[in-house]
Amino acid sequence: QTQCQVEGSSKIFHITQLGDILINQFSGTLGEQMIGGYSYFCSHQSEAIGFYKEQIQNNKKLQNLIKDIDQVSLVRRLGIPECFLLVTQRITKYPVLVERIIENTDADTEDYRYLMKGLELIKDTISQVNSQVCEYEKGARLREIYLRL
Repeated sequence: QTQCQVEGSSKIFHITQLGDILINQFSGTLGEQMIGGYSYFCSHQSEAIGFYKEQIQNNKKLQNLIKDIDQVSLVRRLGIPECFLLVTQRITKYPVLVERIIENTDADTEDYRYLMKGLELIKDTISQVNSQVCEYEKGARLREIYLRL
């Protein structure tokens, strides 16, 4: 595996199983951390974008920095708000990707069973993130109403 990562190496590293990695990533402590991280990020996305817009409007140094960064081809001309959106959308694309992998995996293999379990965990993670984001939005709305009173 290490030799395959060396630039210019002609060796190819083949991954023969993926399901066990998905199970590890989306369950236990890692799964809880993923849910917490995505929930927090998605819940506070609008606030972060609002803060960014406020800063970009009032801070000339930041405006110049962003202008310089926009010239770098590596960023593909994506602004900060678009990058926030990419992160929030990424997790929703996992099920489609895993479903395609499952379609191309022999049903009688151990990895097939692991992939199915991984898909279930991914969907559960998305559901929990959505639920926590919804709870946060309800709380924010409640605070907004309270402040109007």
